[in-house]
Amino acid sequence: MTILATLTHIIVDDKILLIHKKRGFGRGFYNGPGGKIECGENVYEAAVREVEEEIGIVVKDIKPIGVLIFFFGKKEIPDWIVYVFKSNFFEGEPVSSEEAEPTWFNISKIPYDQMWGDDRVWLPLLLNDVNFMSVFLFDQDAKNIVRWIARSLSPEEIDVIFKNYKKILEDPILKLIL
Repeated sequence: MTILATLTHIIVDDKILLIHKKRGFGRGFYNGPGGKIECGENVYEAAVREVEEEIGIVVKDIKPIGVLIFFFGKKEIPDWIVYVFKSNFFEGEPVSSEEAEPTWFNISKIPYDQMWGDDRVWLPLLLNDVNFMSVFLFDQDAKNIVRWIARSLSPEEIDVIFKNYKKILEDPILKLIL
């Protein structure tokens, strides 16, 4: 079964707030705060909740910017579909949790060598305000990218995808990419 999740990148001036994952999937990597969408939530609610749970801040004015689709090993349906947000505003101060250690990085010094391999492909799109959909096929161990494709999306396409997030596997754009 495909896991639906969110990922939020907070950018203020020339800095990006990343978390160092302490546990769970992605442990040891830097990433944006995020996690699974819970039953009854929409993608926006899940994104705000996950940021607050992981680093104690309330993110404001989140902007949907991309969709990441991950396959770990060859299969018919994706393992993860991640809805990516960007924000420049939040309330509170980032704090550590059992799950994450927040750290601000200068955008010119993003620690790509300590992040998932796919981040080098799509994070520059996010930083340049390009809406996107990216599909990544990793090996079975989730260590190496075997193949990937990325495509820019119009603001209208990204809005439709986020509003109909539960139906993404039926999306004609996705079917074209796959």
